[in-house]
Amino acid sequence: QFQKHNLWDNTLLVFTSDNGGPTHLRESGSTNFDLRGGKYSDWEGGVRATAFVAGGYLDRHLSVTNKNSNGVVNQPIHIADWYKTLPSIAGLDVLDLSGEDPNFPPVDGVNVCSYLIGQSDTSPRQEIPLSYHSLLQGDFKLIWRDQVPESSWTGPRSPNASSTQESLDVVIDCHDGCLFNVATDRGEYFDLAPKYPIKVQAMKERLEELRHDFFLKMMIKAWIRV
Repeated sequence: QFQKHNLWDNTLLVFTSDNGGPTHLRESGSTNFDLRGGKYSDWEGGVRATAFVAGGYLDRHLSVTNKNSNGVVNQPIHIADWYKTLPSIAGLDVLDLSGEDPNFPPVDGVNVCSYLIGQSDTSPRQEIPLSYHSLLQGDFKLIWRDQVPESSWTGPRSPNASSTQESLDVVIDCHDGCLFNVATDRGEYFDLAPKYPIKVQAMKERLEELRHDFFLKMMIKAWIRV
């Protein structure tokens, strides 16, 4: 229909999920193979979501930068980044002074257009606070909490009708911090915390800073609404 009405050449189509599939059998028993964990968790199975971008706008700009339109993006883009990227492509400013709330931080999405169309080989999004307990910086992810739920791996055909919830409810201890390189170890099999203690400490300090700033404001706002 886009092509039929001559709209495709100026279209940027974004298809994205907001999270991985839930592994709980009461929901759907999804498999996120070959990733660890699922929805509600900080593991890649919960936060690395399926997405693709298409459209004449993309093809036109990729041809200028001599990039392959069937390429794979290997660096992080947060779903919030579309809020700043799409209006910027349309020539709009995302700053809305009339809608600002002093209890909320400013828009922290980044414009990833130059990365998508091949003008840059590096995503401007290099840090994602995944939760109160987890932080992604570049290729590294820190998980820092006593009990980390949903720490199992799903298979290509499991969970299924023969699965039990107990086999999925694996809990591990990361009270000192667990560190994973999700670029080279997307399944999060190898805890690198003992190898990179300085990196762990630096990411802990950054996460602690976020806990007392961004996440604290979010919790206060939620309490006020309740």
